Amino acid sequence: PLLHVYDDQEQERVAARARGRQVWWYVCVSPRRPYPNWFIEFSATEHRLLPGFMSYKFKTDGFLYYALASWANYTKDSKGKWTSGRPSVLMTGGPLTNFTGNSWQNFNGDGRLVYPGNSGPVPTIRLKNIRDGLEDYIYLKMLEDAVLEVRAGKRSAPEGWLERAEAALVVNKQMVDTLTRFSTDGNILLAQREQLSVLIEQIGRKQ
Repeated sequence: PLLHVYDDQEQERVAARARGRQVWWYVCVSPRRPYPNWFIEFSATEHRLLPGFMSYKFKTDGFLYYALASWANYTKDSKGKWTSGRPSVLMTGGPLTNFTGNSWQNFNGDGRLVYPGNSGPVPTIRLKNIRDGLEDYIYLKMLEDAVLEVRAGKRSAPEGWLERAEAALVVNKQMVDTLTRFSTDGNILLAQREQLSVLIEQIGRKQ
């Protein structure tokens, strides 16, 4: 389901998983505010939160996105109707470029996480933040797996580590409270990422 549908249909999610199904979530031109999305004008922090701490907190099983390189340009004709065509030019120069950002009608960046450069695809800052968000998710899962091993007596841990690790796996409500209430302050995100890193290193060094 789209992100806002996922948010509204908790009973359906629980029932689907009880049947052994996975439940992913999805963004495209929808949802819009107050939900997060990967539009150009949305904050870099939420580009990273969505596949990372948000996906972990709300227990989505996967993330569907329909296009990474939708390069068709949309313009309005004399009657106000949207029409699409292939881009007439490649992206050149920077930081300001000659390549438009509206990948579908007037939605900026939708389905466009890389640009067509002279020497091949050019990654966007959004794509790099999405990558960092996926790494945040991996850190959370690594720490979660280590916690389960310590609880089961399969792994030793420093004194007090288990309590700190369990607390770190609770996504900071100041950073993400709900799918419509979240912070765009990157310092909060980076602080929790650092906390995860330290705990993973501590358990890694402990034999």
